[in-house]
Amino acid sequence: MRRLVTPAARLGALLLLCAGSAQAQRHHYVDPLNGNDTNPGTVAQPVKSVSYALRFLANDGDSVHCAPGRYSPSTNGDFLDPSTGLFAAWVIGQAQNGIPQRIQLIGAGADRCIVDPEGQQTSFFFARVLFTGAGTKIKGFTFQNPGQPAGRWNCAWRLGSTSTGFTVDDVEISECIFRDLPYAFVSFGASLRTRFHDNVVINCADGIGVTNFSAVSGDIGYIYNNSFQNIGTSGIEVLADARSTSTIYIFNNSFVNVGFNAIWFDTGFGTPIVYSDANNFWQVGASYGAGLSAGATDSFVDPLLVAPSDYRLQRSSPLVDSGSNLAPAGMPLPAGIYPPYGNDVQGGMRLIDGDLDGAIEVDRGAEEVSSIAVAGFGPVTLGSTATVSVLDERGDFAANPVDPTYLLFGAAGAGAVQFAIEPFGLLALDLATFSYLTTGSMPPVNGQARADLSFALPNDPFLIGRRAPVQFLVAQLQPSGVRGELTAIAELAF
Repeated sequence: MRRLVTPAARLGALLLLCAGSAQAQRHHYVDPLNGNDTNPGTVAQPVKSVSYALRFLANDGDSVHCAPGRYSPSTNGDFLDPSTGLFAAWVIGQAQNGIPQRIQLIGAGADRCIVDPEGQQTSFFFARVLFTGAGTKIKGFTFQNPGQPAGRWNCAWRLGSTSTGFTVDDVEISECIFRDLPYAFVSFGASLRTRFHDNVVINCADGIGVTNFSAVSGDIGYIYNNSFQNIGTSGIEVLADARSTSTIYIFNNSFVNVGFNAIWFDTGFGTPIVYSDANNFWQVGASYGAGLSAGATDSFVDPLLVAPSDYRLQRSSPLVDSGSNLAPAGMPLPAGIYPPYGNDVQGGMRLIDGDLDGAIEVDRGAEEVSSIAVAGFGPVTLGSTATVSVLDERGDFAANPVDPTYLLFGAAGAGAVQFAIEPFGLLALDLATFSYLTTGSMPPVNGQARADLSFALPNDPFLIGRRAPVQFLVAQLQPSGVRGELTAIAELAF
């Protein structure tokens, strides 16, 4: 649950989630079920494979949006070179002549976009970002089943190289699931300002490897809000060449059932600077290795998972609201990394009062426990009617005597709109990012607070080729005051 304290805080949270929806960039669309690689890659005529979109459509600053489905050689031809029929990895930054290719590769959700090379992988990665892909962002996929044997640095995503000129700067991987892999992700070479957050790494031989094998100093990595579960050897492995310096920040992660060290660095190489705190360790060989020590607010408790093979937390989990909203003491994080606002691995809003104690705190690990679920969108076109249900699936609102009310926001035309939320006063939002669409009550339906509603989408050419985020704010008046929860749902594509 989310207690809204000030209009400024709520407005900031709203605008943060919609950042980028009005950027001047081109959007390309991939649909593994209904697309065709002879199409232009528009919403109405998507291409079939990510391989094609990355090779022939995406230019610097573009976004590639992937519809739900399975991305594999047998389903949509992904990972197959059309000229040879042999395995070909996804590569961002293919033009190695200095031309940037910074891409946003956006899946429709880790539970809905499954990337599976079907064991045909022949290289030690099946997706890679080269130096001209600096600034790339990847989110919303499950990566699984590569086929290559367990081995050091065999992985799904690889960044950088030890070769001169392959430094990859400012790459972000979030809201993904990495399953049944040798390694999930490896930053190899001097890969600067890498951000790996809100991901699940599960049933893997190793978790992730962050390395600096070059004479370039200043390699920095940020690893936070992740869940590492059922890992054969190490959760996070840090290596640094003696010629350079790596600084790695590790916080708000959950480690469960890790065979060796949850966090360690290889003493056979250089000595990195590792800042680690506010993590939870359970059933691990050792929390830290190679001289690393526990953080002041680390915890060592049973996370109470929904199931041993499920990363989700029970409502009573001690990890709910146990993370650090501020940078842990002694961890000199730069601006823009904290506070850890954004979305969890399921695309839900971070910073929710999950334990209902009145404090808004981040959960440790990749999931933010939330009460409100949203579902039911049909085909979306300009001027059409969309239907959606918002449900208090855990019963937190329904158990109270007052029906909660909802406000629905979405992208619309130009200008600004004002609306009142008592007792927080009058707020204004830019309609190029958000507008208030509708409001109503959520009466109990079969014992749960639920609202089923339909609303007309604007017939505005401004939205063509854009992704419009839509969110619910659900609030309830109680004797102790107003409590509410801000929940994000899948973006609408026009």
